[in-house]
Amino acid sequence: MIERRSDISGVAVTRGGIRVNHLLFADDSVKFGRAKLSEWFKIQELLSTYERASGQGRSRYNTFRSLKERLWHKVNNWKNTFLSQARNEILLKAVVQAIPTYSMSVFMLPRRLCKEIAAVMARFWWGHMQNDKRIHWKSWSKMGESKKRGGLGFRELKSFNKAMLAKQVQRMLNNHSSLVARVMKEKYFKRENQLEARLGHGPSLIWRSLWSSMGLIKTVKILLENACVNQLIDESTGHWKTLLISKIFSAEDVEAICCIPLSRLGSEDRMKWGYSHNDLFSVRSAYHLEHSRLIADKGENSNVLENEFGWKSIWKLKVQGVVK
Repeated sequence: MIERRSDISGVAVTRGGIRVNHLLFADDSVKFGRAKLSEWFKIQELLSTYERASGQGRSRYNTFRSLKERLWHKVNNWKNTFLSQARNEILLKAVVQAIPTYSMSVFMLPRRLCKEIAAVMARFWWGHMQNDKRIHWKSWSKMGESKKRGGLGFRELKSFNKAMLAKQVQRMLNNHSSLVARVMKEKYFKRENQLEARLGHGPSLIWRSLWSSMGLIKTVKILLENACVNQLIDESTGHWKTLLISKIFSAEDVEAICCIPLSRLGSEDRMKWGYSHNDLFSVRSAYHLEHSRLIADKGENSNVLENEFGWKSIWKLKVQGVVK
């Protein structure tokens, strides 16, 4: 219709010949027009109409909805197979929870989508048959607790999503010369430290997602750009600068830092991740850190830690998983 009304002029193949206003490839479309504001508005109107009709465009939920559909089809194929609960647990952890992993390592999925994916897994867990509606005896968030705390260790998707994104941020911190680190620095934090970067105006979805996970890594205040640990050490005495440390960190962190013995060999500084045994960043440790932060924000019963010993003893029993 736009072509018939000559709203978009396109490009002429030859002088006075036919005009071409678009080309279609396998999954791409190229549109031609004159450098006029009126034609630009027509193209924008055409794309907006397509977005509304197809459900694509700015809606992040519609963009990632295919993940839920893939997961739903996978779960439905398993129903009526009469598997034990132990095998269902393995299917959910090894197959279903792995489906959105790739997307989670680049994008922050909408909260609504994460809740719907969790609901699909919960319905499969409590009702195995087609259209089988059973009582959910425990909330899915409780099922996501670790086994030593009375849960079954299913991932809390928002926490796992943030941990996957934090892994990419950590890679950029450790490898400044990588292509993605250089591109992000040029565009979003050209004159500042990465952990101090601001979201900016009109950021891409990838940067918005990465930026939202920086709080998981940024646990202390940065002294200066490229600050090092030796700035906290008095070189003349070989002791910590207690006064300076107390101005930067909390009282609990000050006590922990000042208890660290200092090497007299002059070793070079290097970044460490304090939430794993080998001081290296891992998605697993980042996930448990974020999940524990969510639990702390919500508050919990003081008897939880007391019950950990009992749950540990149960899961360590040398019996079949079905019995546990």
